[in-house]
Amino acid sequence: MLWHYYPEYLSYFYLRHPEVQGKSFQEHLETLYDDHFGWPAGLCRYMRTQAIQALLLVGNDERLQRKWAQENGFRSFNSLNWQKAITAEQIRRFRPDVLWISSAFQYYGRFLQEVLPFVGRAICWISCPIPPRLELSGFYALVSSHPNIVKDIRHHFEKVVITKPGFDPSVLKALGPVQKRHGVSFLGSITPEHSRRAETLAYLLGKGVPLSLFGTLRGATFGEVLKEVAWQAVNQRSLAAVLRSLRRRTSYRRDAGAISRVLRPSVFGTDMFRELAASQLTLNIHIDVAGGHAGNIRLFEATGVGTCLLTEHADNIGELFEPGKELVTFRSREELLERLQWLLQHPQEAERIGRAGQARTLSSYTVERMFQDIRGLLE
Repeated sequence: MLWHYYPEYLSYFYLRHPEVQGKSFQEHLETLYDDHFGWPAGLCRYMRTQAIQALLLVGNDERLQRKWAQENGFRSFNSLNWQKAITAEQIRRFRPDVLWISSAFQYYGRFLQEVLPFVGRAICWISCPIPPRLELSGFYALVSSHPNIVKDIRHHFEKVVITKPGFDPSVLKALGPVQKRHGVSFLGSITPEHSRRAETLAYLLGKGVPLSLFGTLRGATFGEVLKEVAWQAVNQRSLAAVLRSLRRRTSYRRDAGAISRVLRPSVFGTDMFRELAASQLTLNIHIDVAGGHAGNIRLFEATGVGTCLLTEHADNIGELFEPGKELVTFRSREELLERLQWLLQHPQEAERIGRAGQARTLSSYTVERMFQDIRGLLE
């Protein structure tokens, strides 16, 4: 499993785990697994319990990757090419039956073609915005949590599997008992690709809701704005489309300004789960390109730790959870405000929904279930 981790997370991890400096590559990797960042590490560990020799490669973790190179006598890399050079050598030596690459698109195309002779088959995970003209040749299968995102590229693959990120129950053992200290929380990224998220959070702040916000906030660069406007002008050939784009960007800048005044730094891994568990209520708002389809990882992280989740309505939400019983949905920011305020006034009901959501996730949305969804690609 070849993944990239957020650089912000890697910095966060090393500040909290200086002891890994003296550990071997495998011990170092196990410490990274123990921090429960995302679902790939949990899934990799679960596959190992199923007699599958699974290895998670974090291609952009320089300390970890250089440690592997040193232990294995590999020196054919430099400060410019170490990410791909070390990863390619790991693949050559491991010779996996299946190479599973995340949305680290720099490993698609030429890199994949170079390592394919050492691989049985290659599959990819894509559940994020797809860059134009992405090279997809060489992949046998696609795995995604969002069918709307990948609908235009499905024909490139022999097999397509839609699955949801799996929750790792061992997170609960790592957390232990957690006291509630946040009324309403939101944890995650806020970027121009999350304009509805930014709009909703800014609206709640404007209504005086005491939100505990943890995450990263990114503004749109002038180049990005210019590129979007140019695309609208050339492809849509519509002044109205250009004006809508400019209004959306202007609104995002205003919303981001309001959020920045109360936003706390991001928390990751076990610390992120602890803040979720410490919340009476927590919010989930999908990325814009999800197109009304629910399936991001926060659905299962929040319910997995037993917190009452409020998420926007989606066409498929009833297939995942029972609204009103296992989580709470909203169709507008006004409805969100109303339901949020009611739940704060009725904490026992919020606790009941949180427990029911947790029971559903632990029975239906674990890394074990995710493995069952994808196991046909591994055989």
